[in-house]
Amino acid sequence: MRKLFVFIFSVLVFSSSAQSPFQNLSLNDALTKAKTESKFILLQFEAADCVQCNDVANKGFDNKELSARMEQSFVCFKVDANNSERSRIGASYNLSAQKSFGTLFLDANGTLLHSFMRTTTRSQEYLAQIETALTKAGEVLNIAELEREHKNGNRGFGFLEILLQKRKAVHMPTDALLDEYIDVLPADSLVSVRTVAFIMQMAPLLNTKADKVVRSNASVMNKAWYSLSLPLRAGINNSIVYKSMEKAIREKDERYATETSRFAQRVNEPNHDAATKAFDMNMLRYYDGVKDTTNYFRKSIAYYERYFLSVSPDSIKRTDSMNMRRMLQTAKKDTVRDGNRMRIAAQVTYAPIVQRFSSELNNGAYNFYLRTDNPYLLSIATEWSKRAAEFYESPEVLDTYAKLLYKQNRKSEAIEEITKAIALQKKRGFPTKLYEAALEKMTRNEKFGD
Repeated sequence: MRKLFVFIFSVLVFSSSAQSPFQNLSLNDALTKAKTESKFILLQFEAADCVQCNDVANKGFDNKELSARMEQSFVCFKVDANNSERSRIGASYNLSAQKSFGTLFLDANGTLLHSFMRTTTRSQEYLAQIETALTKAGEVLNIAELEREHKNGNRGFGFLEILLQKRKAVHMPTDALLDEYIDVLPADSLVSVRTVAFIMQMAPLLNTKADKVVRSNASVMNKAWYSLSLPLRAGINNSIVYKSMEKAIREKDERYATETSRFAQRVNEPNHDAATKAFDMNMLRYYDGVKDTTNYFRKSIAYYERYFLSVSPDSIKRTDSMNMRRMLQTAKKDTVRDGNRMRIAAQVTYAPIVQRFSSELNNGAYNFYLRTDNPYLLSIATEWSKRAAEFYESPEVLDTYAKLLYKQNRKSEAIEEITKAIALQKKRGFPTKLYEAALEKMTRNEKFGD
């Protein structure tokens, strides 16, 4: 999971405390309750390995106006890391049980209306996401009518195009329907730049009928592709890689996983380092997904050694400093009265590279902590965790480091690190309950049930 902690300057946030609208429900209970009360569902899919991500969300939800809006229109519940339904719910909505986190908005039938796959302390952002979800709910009602017409035999290519667009807008599957669309298209449509661009925007799975049709005419394909904006093209490629790798994992097809990783590599060229990293990262995701621990451990060691341990934390910090200076120089500036003085204030949003490096190294170390008791592998993970703290010292990193030390019977060092995690978490104004529980276990020589 990539956790980008965003620095925002010159921002004041005002909130009022509220009673939590979240209930202790299963998904089936929530669906039943939503139907009975004619409401939608707000499902908070908590992070499995990022305590701070969940703390950030909790601060955002702690707002009277937001709580009232949630209770008015939604049945709200959370799925935490220990929820027995987590894997099943994740699979139903294309989420990784280990890596994904954020907010899902569902209708009373469990259809996904909208997703917000990050967390924030800004209550107003959640209010905006609620309004987006409610707007999309109207679109789902239209889809239900179209689905009935499709079930009754409507296979007109114009009709299928509308249904595909509607499905994509609310994150419903499109791949099988896209192949139907290809089957009914007039032959001359496949030389149309507009038609090929439309198929591309559905992000067809690799090696499917739709994918092969798109690539059958290189000239038309290139014209269609470059008629789309750069951000849209990047999003399409990311979606193709994600969906295709999910298929590879689901079917345990290493050949297809390799093909998907090669595709990810190609779309990151001509940046050779980024391209090679994309291939390695996706193969790592495959071995992780199919629980091939032998290849996962072997590939992980090579991956983190190559892309993270060979990089100097100081050089990345210098890059962050230069990026920040450039952003501040070009940022919009305001004159603000400060007592009897006037000062110039600028606001920028920047996700530091050091935090991304720290987060990815920490994830690798924590995965090893969870999956092995092998002393050699644990020692490697401990070095990763130590380096993660050199990039950026966070409570999550210190917690991982402490648990790795404790698992290797280095109790006094572990207690020292978890105590530092508690102090840092307090300094940031977030709850310390989980870290204090870890300290108590270490003090009592108890085992962790992570």
